[in-house]
Amino acid sequence: MKQKLNKYLDRGNLTKIATIYNYLGSNGGVVLNLEPLYLEIITEEPVLVDIDGYLVPFFIDEDSVFYNKKTVSLRFTSVKTQKSASSLIGRDVYALTESLDIDEEEEDSFEYEGYTAYDHHNNLLGVITGIDDIPGNPQLVIDNKGKELLVPALAVEVIVVDDKANKITISIPEGLTDI
Repeated sequence: MKQKLNKYLDRGNLTKIATIYNYLGSNGGVVLNLEPLYLEIITEEPVLVDIDGYLVPFFIDEDSVFYNKKTVSLRFTSVKTQKSASSLIGRDVYALTESLDIDEEEEDSFEYEGYTAYDHHNNLLGVITGIDDIPGNPQLVIDNKGKELLVPALAVEVIVVDDKANKITISIPEGLTDI
């Protein structure tokens, strides 16, 4: 066990992958600005957050990872409140260099592009067509029967993803579909 932990203690084995940019929602989510763009976050390994010079391990809730072109929103398993998440804003995030999967080619498509989106009440929202990457306020673009529905990505909570059925269930702000 000690040998497993040693690789996390040697900063020479680590690469800065992101900075925590913002909190997300009220249940402890955070938004990371990715350093190497097109980085795939490995959820099986902890990431280390630099807190006052100490590298503190955080495990990622694998069902909470939501990619944008330059950011990723996620939830750490040990962070449960907005207050805890906001205390992490501005902190650098590191990962084991050997566990990084960096895609050098720029990808134009969003991970859930083409998925059918439903709200948390199982109401059909439409088909996700991409992300409108507005700096500081990225918007999830959903085609709702020919009408474009823009959902602030920072306000979205992914509840369930069914890759086989290309279906995603998300929690969105109340009243957004009434506009």
